[in-house]
Amino acid sequence: MALTAAAVQAAPPSVLPELMAALRIDPSVLGDTPMPSTHANPPSAKLLIAHAEAERATLTAPTITPAQTALDEAEERVTAADADAEDARKAVNRIRARLRKAKKAVEDGTGSPSDVAAKQKDLDDAKQAHLDAKSRQVEAREDLAAAKFGMRDDMTSDAERDAYYASLSDDEVDAITRALNRRSAPVAAQALTEGGQPALASTPRDTTVYNAGTIAMETGSGVTDVEGRILDGGTAIYRRGTSDFIILQRNGDAYHPVAQAHGKNDALAKANRIPIMTGPDPLPAHATEMQKQAHAMKGDIALVVARRAVDGYAVTPAAQQATIDEEMAEAQDKLTDSVGGGPARADIHDGIKRHRRV
Repeated sequence: MALTAAAVQAAPPSVLPELMAALRIDPSVLGDTPMPSTHANPPSAKLLIAHAEAERATLTAPTITPAQTALDEAEERVTAADADAEDARKAVNRIRARLRKAKKAVEDGTGSPSDVAAKQKDLDDAKQAHLDAKSRQVEAREDLAAAKFGMRDDMTSDAERDAYYASLSDDEVDAITRALNRRSAPVAAQALTEGGQPALASTPRDTTVYNAGTIAMETGSGVTDVEGRILDGGTAIYRRGTSDFIILQRNGDAYHPVAQAHGKNDALAKANRIPIMTGPDPLPAHATEMQKQAHAMKGDIALVVARRAVDGYAVTPAAQQATIDEEMAEAQDKLTDSVGGGPARADIHDGIKRHRRV
């Protein structure tokens, strides 16, 4: 209680007896030091006492960690989601009763079909609202599972954390993963949006481009320089042997195999099916790990489009654009998991293995 001690030192000595009595401090703590004498009408120590009690309360109060705060908030959201779902269920029942009443009125000749149609629309809307409320219930419980998982940060030892990991069921791990992925999805989407996206170019392939040159070819175990023919749009052809040609597409600093051909004309025909594409912008200096992952994923999409174009699965611009859209959606799912649920799943898996070895 350093602040109180400083205040006492600045106060008249005569307030000390009242202060110690109020705080139930035994005078024996002073040892041989005599209690300060009090004169007539000594100043009140009430302000000091209030200050000291407030400081003591602050120091002795339990510390609420960020993880505990997140857990408390998640529990409140579950309660709110349950209440919303119950209200939505009751609303469906009320509107269903009104619809029955409207239909009966039509049968009795006192109602109108338009009133029934309006009530039916109200019921359909209420049912959808109930479904949405139940979905929010599920998400709130998944968020609660993730908040409980976050409490591992407050555990005092690795052994305690590993025991907790081992206690989790598969359903709980799945719920934690979905919650963390849902939290990471906007960040992943932004990383894929920034820095440009792969797109079909507005200019057609120049099929007259056919130049000899050195090609940095990705072999799967590294990059090897080979002599081949460089075509337009980052496409190349390498003759590996008799009737053995490889069609390559550039991604970054290297050319990657996307198809094979049995002759030069076959190789040219397949290579010219590959559309010209614009790629992502160069990585900025000091790019983050997520930016690097997003950039690599966007670069890989051009290879997928090239392979499908050569194989005849994406020949038209519409099919090629559909491939880009499909691959971008898959890239977002992968990037989301790599920064969301993926690391948590890996931590749980490693913790369970350590726990079993104990």
